Amino acid sequence: MVFLNLNNSRFDVTTSDNVHIAYCRLAGARVRGLQLDEFSTFYETETAEINFDGGPLSNTAFQDVRLAEEATVNADLSGAFGDATVRLPERMDRPAHWPAHDLGDAFDTEWRKWQADPEGYTPPPPPQHRFEPDPKP
Repeated sequence: MVFLNLNNSRFDVTTSDNVHIAYCRLAGARVRGLQLDEFSTFYETETAEINFDGGPLSNTAFQDVRLAEEATVNADLSGAFGDATVRLPERMDRPAHWPAHDLGDAFDTEWRKWQADPEGYTPPPPPQHRFEPDPKP
């Protein structure tokens, strides 16, 4: 696995289709005016000091991401999808349509279900873990 360090990089863009950012450090990166499309994803990425204020996050997916306070000053996550692996700043509420548990391999499937019907989407319940005691010797 390669972890790309894009700290202090500058990305001045207007639209970006099919953006997939994975395993990146983006501390201090300037990403202004970014308009993400419905196929954009952020996975295992640190977003410290990224500014998501420049464009909509409609249909964007976040999984296993830490959204830093600086990155989300005016961000509206109601149009984005994530699960319990997304770490939000304390001041931000988790959107109601985000599942409260780690979706794991089901993430993409649930994201597509939500995209198909955002108003009717119901997050799946957490998986049930069966406790089975060790057999007595």
